[in-house]
Amino acid sequence: ALAPEPGRAAVVSRLRDGSSVVLDEERLRPLVQSAVDRVVADGAEAVLILCTGHLPGLAASVPVYTAEELARGAAAVLVGERALGVLVPTPRQVEDIAARWRADLGRDASVAAADPYAFDAEAFAEAGRALAASGTEWIFLDCIGYSEEMAAVVTRATGLRAVTARSLAARMLAAAV
Repeated sequence: ALAPEPGRAAVVSRLRDGSSVVLDEERLRPLVQSAVDRVVADGAEAVLILCTGHLPGLAASVPVYTAEELARGAAAVLVGERALGVLVPTPRQVEDIAARWRADLGRDASVAAADPYAFDAEAFAEAGRALAASGTEWIFLDCIGYSEEMAAVVTRATGLRAVTARSLAARMLAAAV
Protein backbone atom coordinates (compact mmCIF):
# COMPACT_ATOMS: atom_id res chain seq x y z
CA ALA A 1 0.00 0.00 0.00
CA LEU A 2 2.97 2.33 0.50
CA ALA A 3 4.75 1.43 -2.74
CA PRO A 4 5.53 4.44 -4.91
CA GLU A 5 3.67 4.97 -8.13
CA PRO A 6 5.74 5.68 -11.25
CA GLY A 7 7.27 9.14 -11.14
CA ARG A 8 6.87 9.54 -7.37
CA ALA A 9 9.81 9.96 -4.98
CA ALA A 10 10.89 6.81 -3.15
CA VAL A 11 12.72 5.96 0.05
CA VAL A 12 14.22 2.62 0.99
CA SER A 13 13.81 1.29 4.50
CA ARG A 14 14.86 -1.80 6.40
CA LEU A 15 12.09 -3.95 7.86
CA ARG A 16 12.25 -5.73 11.22
CA ASP A 17 13.07 -9.03 9.48
CA GLY A 18 16.16 -7.44 7.88
CA SER A 19 14.73 -7.18 4.39
CA SER A 20 14.21 -3.83 2.70
CA VAL A 21 11.26 -2.15 1.06
CA VAL A 22 10.76 0.80 -1.30
CA LEU A 23 8.18 3.32 -0.03
CA ASP A 24 6.46 6.39 -1.44
CA GLU A 25 7.73 9.53 0.34
CA GLU A 26 4.37 11.29 0.19
CA ARG A 27 2.45 8.29 1.54
CA LEU A 28 5.04 7.82 4.28
CA ARG A 29 4.85 11.39 5.60
CA PRO A 30 1.51 11.08 7.52
CA LEU A 31 2.73 7.88 9.16
CA VAL A 32 5.93 9.58 10.27
CA GLN A 33 3.89 12.53 11.59
CA SER A 34 1.78 10.07 13.59
CA ALA A 35 4.94 8.53 15.06
CA VAL A 36 6.22 12.02 15.97
CA ASP A 37 2.92 12.76 17.69
CA ARG A 38 3.14 9.51 19.70
CA VAL A 39 6.69 10.08 20.97
CA VAL A 40 5.90 13.69 21.90
CA ALA A 41 2.81 12.49 23.78
CA ASP A 42 5.08 10.02 25.58
CA GLY A 43 7.30 12.88 26.75
CA ALA A 44 10.00 13.30 24.11
CA GLU A 45 11.71 16.69 24.33
CA ALA A 46 13.05 16.50 20.78
CA VAL A 47 12.62 14.16 17.81
CA LEU A 48 15.20 12.95 15.29
CA ILE A 49 13.86 11.35 12.11
CA LEU A 50 16.50 8.85 11.03
CA CYS A 51 15.82 8.98 7.31
CA THR A 52 17.33 11.05 4.52
CA GLY A 53 14.05 10.96 2.62
CA HIS A 54 12.34 14.28 2.00
CA LEU A 55 9.62 14.61 4.66
CA PRO A 56 8.91 18.34 4.91
CA GLY A 57 6.40 19.91 7.25
CA LEU A 58 6.68 17.55 10.20
CA ALA A 59 5.43 19.50 13.19
CA ALA A 60 5.48 19.11 16.95
CA SER A 61 5.56 21.15 20.12
CA VAL A 62 9.22 20.12 20.48
CA PRO A 63 12.09 20.47 17.99
CA VAL A 64 11.91 17.98 15.10
CA TYR A 65 15.21 17.28 13.39
CA THR A 66 15.56 15.22 10.23
CA ALA A 67 18.65 13.39 9.09
CA GLU A 68 17.95 14.77 5.63
CA GLU A 69 18.26 18.39 6.74
CA LEU A 70 21.14 17.80 9.15
CA ALA A 71 23.29 15.57 6.95
CA ARG A 72 22.58 17.10 3.56
CA GLY A 73 23.10 20.61 4.90
CA ALA A 74 26.44 19.64 6.40
CA ALA A 75 27.46 17.78 3.25
CA ALA A 76 26.65 20.80 1.08
CA VAL A 77 28.90 22.96 3.25
CA LEU A 78 31.70 20.39 3.43
CA VAL A 79 31.80 19.67 -0.29
CA GLY A 80 32.12 23.37 -1.09
CA GLU A 81 33.01 23.82 -4.74
CA ARG A 82 34.31 20.28 -5.18
CA ALA A 83 32.46 17.86 -7.46
CA LEU A 84 29.99 15.84 -5.41
CA GLY A 85 29.21 12.17 -5.87
CA VAL A 86 26.22 10.65 -4.10
CA LEU A 87 25.33 7.04 -3.38
CA VAL A 88 21.65 6.10 -3.02
CA PRO A 89 20.12 2.69 -2.22
CA THR A 90 18.33 2.00 -5.51
CA PRO A 91 18.64 3.09 -9.14
CA ARG A 92 15.02 4.24 -8.89
CA GLN A 93 16.23 7.17 -6.71
CA VAL A 94 19.05 8.39 -8.94
CA GLU A 95 17.11 10.96 -10.96
CA ASP A 96 15.18 12.39 -7.99
CA ILE A 97 18.25 12.65 -5.75
CA ALA A 98 20.28 14.23 -8.56
CA ALA A 99 17.57 16.89 -8.92
CA ARG A 100 17.51 17.53 -5.15
CA TRP A 101 21.27 17.98 -5.00
CA ARG A 102 21.16 20.21 -8.08
CA ALA A 103 18.67 22.41 -6.22
CA ASP A 104 20.78 22.35 -3.02
CA LEU A 105 24.13 23.06 -4.67
CA GLY A 106 23.14 25.00 -7.77
CA ARG A 107 25.08 22.51 -9.89
CA ASP A 108 24.97 18.85 -10.85
CA ALA A 109 26.07 15.98 -8.63
CA SER A 110 26.89 12.52 -9.93
CA VAL A 111 24.64 9.84 -8.44
CA ALA A 112 25.08 6.05 -8.33
CA ALA A 113 23.27 3.27 -6.49
CA ALA A 114 24.47 0.66 -3.99
CA ASP A 115 22.03 -1.13 -1.68
CA PRO A 116 22.93 -0.71 2.01
CA TYR A 117 20.56 -3.52 3.01
CA ALA A 118 22.19 -6.13 0.80
CA PHE A 119 25.79 -5.08 1.44
CA ASP A 120 28.19 -6.31 -1.24
CA ALA A 121 31.63 -4.74 -0.91
CA GLU A 122 32.37 -5.14 -4.62
CA ALA A 123 29.11 -3.42 -5.58
CA PHE A 124 30.04 -0.50 -3.32
CA ALA A 125 33.56 -0.35 -4.73
CA GLU A 126 32.16 -0.42 -8.29
CA ALA A 127 29.63 2.35 -7.54
CA GLY A 128 32.42 4.43 -5.97
CA ARG A 129 34.68 3.90 -8.97
CA ALA A 130 31.85 4.96 -11.30
CA LEU A 131 31.45 8.17 -9.30
CA ALA A 132 35.21 8.78 -9.34
CA ALA A 133 35.29 8.23 -13.11
CA SER A 134 32.66 10.96 -13.48
CA GLY A 135 35.03 13.48 -11.89
CA THR A 136 33.66 13.28 -8.36
CA GLU A 137 35.98 14.63 -5.68
CA TRP A 138 33.89 13.92 -2.56
CA ILE A 139 31.26 11.17 -1.94
CA PHE A 140 28.16 11.36 0.26
CA LEU A 141 26.32 8.15 1.15
CA ASP A 142 22.75 9.45 1.15
CA CYS A 143 20.82 6.99 3.33
CA ILE A 144 20.82 6.28 7.06
CA GLY A 145 21.32 2.60 6.19
CA TYR A 146 24.87 3.24 5.00
CA SER A 147 27.54 2.35 7.56
CA GLU A 148 31.08 3.56 8.18
CA GLU A 149 32.27 0.20 6.83
CA MET A 150 30.51 0.93 3.53
CA ALA A 151 32.08 4.39 3.37
CA ALA A 152 35.49 2.84 4.03
CA VAL A 153 35.00 0.43 1.11
CA VAL A 154 34.20 3.38 -1.17
CA THR A 155 37.21 5.33 0.09
CA ARG A 156 39.56 2.37 -0.42
CA ALA A 157 38.24 1.81 -3.96
CA THR A 158 38.49 5.46 -4.97
CA GLY A 159 40.96 7.25 -2.75
CA LEU A 160 38.22 9.86 -2.19
CA ARG A 161 36.65 11.07 1.03
CA ALA A 162 33.34 9.25 1.60
CA VAL A 163 31.03 10.22 4.45
CA THR A 164 27.73 8.76 5.63
CA ALA A 165 24.50 10.59 6.28
CA ARG A 166 24.27 8.89 9.67
CA SER A 167 27.63 10.25 10.86
CA LEU A 168 26.94 13.78 9.62
CA ALA A 169 23.42 13.82 11.09
CA ALA A 170 24.70 12.64 14.47
CA ARG A 171 27.48 15.23 14.54
CA MET A 172 25.14 18.05 13.53
CA LEU A 173 22.53 17.03 16.11
CA ALA A 174 25.18 16.89 18.83
CA ALA A 175 26.19 20.43 17.90
CA ALA A 176 22.56 21.63 17.84
CA VAL A 177 21.42 20.39 21.24
